[in-house]
Amino acid sequence: MVTARIPELKDCGCGVQLSLGSKIIAAIFLTLSSIIFIFSLYYIASIEFDLRNPDTESQHHNDTYLEVIAVMVLIVSGVHGTLALLLWYGVVQHRPSYVLPWAILTTAFTIILTFIALLLLLHKFHWFEIILWVIVVVLYYCNLVVYSHFRALRREKNLPQSLNENDAS
Repeated sequence: MVTARIPELKDCGCGVQLSLGSKIIAAIFLTLSSIIFIFSLYYIASIEFDLRNPDTESQHHNDTYLEVIAVMVLIVSGVHGTLALLLWYGVVQHRPSYVLPWAILTTAFTIILTFIALLLLLHKFHWFEIILWVIVVVLYYCNLVVYSHFRALRREKNLPQSLNENDAS
């Protein structure tokens, strides 16, 4: 029976340890999620309080669709920010159970983005698709780093206590 496994990294590249790489990934994801969350809140508030001053009825109709999209982006960025906090806590405290939710949900998100990018290839090629493919590749690499660190943490937790004490000395 042929099985496929996710490859496991020993380090992040350039000699950076997986734990430090996972912390950097968590910090970047938390920062980006916070920025996107704040901009989504601002956009929703600008529509709700008529700060944009819509000129026509069609503009108001388009704002409704954009507000729904902004709410969806707000929810996704909030979930991703929470997952980034869990990832950070799991890496700092050496708790693989806190790292796993980020790895699973970000992998699912990356797979969905891959399908979206593939569907966009069927249409006219624009700069947006190039940016989306770069994001997809970076996300796959981040998933690989974090999942490799998760497996290392899990191996560390499964070692007998006598071996853990010998490694500490």
